[in-house]
Amino acid sequence: MRKITFCILGTVLIFKLQAQISPANFIDTAVETAGITKIISSDLNNDGFNDIITSSTGTNGRLGFYNNLTNHTFSAFNIIEPFEFCRGIATGNFNNDNLIDFVAIGKATNEVKIFINNNGSYTTSIIDSHNMILNDVIVADFDQNNFDDIVVIGQHSIDFYRNNGNSQFNKEIILNTSTSPLVLECLDIATKDMDNDGDLDIISGETAGLVVYINNGNAIFSPNYYSITPEVYFLVHPIDIDNDGDFDIVGRNGAGKVKWFANNGNGNMTYQATLTSIPNIISLDSNDYNGDGWQDLYVSFTNNIAIFANDATHNFNTSINMYQNTGLNMGKVAIANINNDASLDYVWSGGNNALAYHLNQSVLSLDKEELNNLIIFPNPTNEILQISVQVEKLTLYNLIGEKLLENNNSNSINLSNLSNGIYILRIEKEGKSSFKKISKK
Repeated sequence: MRKITFCILGTVLIFKLQAQISPANFIDTAVETAGITKIISSDLNNDGFNDIITSSTGTNGRLGFYNNLTNHTFSAFNIIEPFEFCRGIATGNFNNDNLIDFVAIGKATNEVKIFINNNGSYTTSIIDSHNMILNDVIVADFDQNNFDDIVVIGQHSIDFYRNNGNSQFNKEIILNTSTSPLVLECLDIATKDMDNDGDLDIISGETAGLVVYINNGNAIFSPNYYSITPEVYFLVHPIDIDNDGDFDIVGRNGAGKVKWFANNGNGNMTYQATLTSIPNIISLDSNDYNGDGWQDLYVSFTNNIAIFANDATHNFNTSINMYQNTGLNMGKVAIANINNDASLDYVWSGGNNALAYHLNQSVLSLDKEELNNLIIFPNPTNEILQISVQVEKLTLYNLIGEKLLENNNSNSINLSNLSNGIYILRIEKEGKSSFKKISKK
């Protein structure tokens, strides 16, 4: 049990947090949920609540979403498009209109297709097609021109689609078989600022192993190869395992082993350990499940949805089984904020007909201890958020738990480069932590 704090009427009160989750709440059990390839949480209709977006593969593949009805329930599935063999989706804002757009990959022609949101209807455009199967897609502003770009990985390529404004994309090749040192297939992809230089880099799981592509700031990427033996990586996930302020990487290789590569702070990765307690996982994400300050692993494997808890030893030997059903072959997992509080919830799919979530219902009990008049202003803000006293650390997260900004020994944080919306600010002072909901307008 760890103490955390929340700000109430200008005074920060200390609480004790004990991890507790709700039973599984099933969003959908229809046959169409079989074969889900991606789960994303995002506020599609700007009502302040995150909806659930899914893609699925197979001949009956589809792309669509479940509206969050604000009372821990969801609408029926809203199909955007039947999309056979949809192997992945990603969300972004391609035309800077503050509406969430999509990109999807799949179909028999291996399309890269964008869906521009027009307040609930979508204008579509195929920006590319491939001869080979595509495996995953991510979206971010890699060249820092304030327009979201697209990166797609496939059997023999990593392609960058540079958004030049108003959803106009130019294709640039990051890697193909002629430039790869090994027979190339790219299997999983993620993005974080790995070298702490302010731009986003790419993490890729490939037949060449674990590869980090360092961004020069203008979306020109240089590969760095880190596998210690020849091995294929099927899953990669950036996570700050050791709480040193940079992103490490957890990956699952073709032998089913889960390995930790530590970051030296400049994007150079070193193999640290094989996490032998973790089984051959299907999907993974991360969150501080038990409020002890360490990021835990949220995973699916065989018939189980589980947490593997991190601590100062980083061996992840403690497991918490969230859900088990021998009749379900588990699929994808995702972290989401479903009920619009300061806690992140847990979403998962069963490979054969289930989409469900667990609400984070951490139990709070009040301690008779206070910090002196910690005031946050202005809130809402459009630029600089001020804290009334200097604190050890300020960390800003989005509503799906991704760390966006961090300031040490400061009393302010600059939100000017972020999109309008709701964020969670974590304030650390004198060994205690406070969480505050922040609005950027």
